[in-house]
Amino acid sequence: MLSIVLQWSLICVVWMGSLDRQLHRLHLSRRSALFILTVTLICAFTSWRLYFFPVDVNVGGAIIPLLLSCWSWLHLPKQGKTFLILAAFLFACALYFARLFAFRDPVLLVWDEKLLLPVLLITVLVFLTRNWQVQWFIILVALPLADAFYTLNFLDKGAESQIGGAKTQDLLWCTICLWTALMSLYSTLQKSVVRSYRRFVRTFKLRTKTHSHR
Repeated sequence: MLSIVLQWSLICVVWMGSLDRQLHRLHLSRRSALFILTVTLICAFTSWRLYFFPVDVNVGGAIIPLLLSCWSWLHLPKQGKTFLILAAFLFACALYFARLFAFRDPVLLVWDEKLLLPVLLITVLVFLTRNWQVQWFIILVALPLADAFYTLNFLDKGAESQIGGAKTQDLLWCTICLWTALMSLYSTLQKSVVRSYRRFVRTFKLRTKTHSHR
């Protein structure tokens, strides 16, 4: 399963401290991130059966991301929180219809769904907001919710009646890894631009000083 490989890779990267700056912006420490990744990895094979509906809910693929989104919700700015819930719901609906469209269109079936949907989601998120916490919250809510819509839609057609199953976990962790890589690249470029600007300002000041002395 692709999600397990990606989670192990993230555990190694977080353990080496390569994502400390990104985790700090999400109000997460290295220990808490390692704990969340480990628990999610262990619970990836655990499912709870709903008594009121013939559907299994995977703990690692649905429940933990939603719980983590609730924790992330507490650290979001107070302004516009209601709008963010609506935005996450709209993203979930958009992913649901995109998944249906990809399932029914033979041309789009050539593209891997695990790559197509994460790229689509992250592209729209980057254009809509530059706030990492908001992007993180929408990812954690939209993907499990979209899978719930998708699973319930195909419930009577003999499809897999599990919310947050193996396919959804692959989608979730492909999105998280792609988003993490993009944010790390953005952070590195921002850092290098700031350093270059400071060096330019220093050299410009030194040149003006030498000309003034002359």
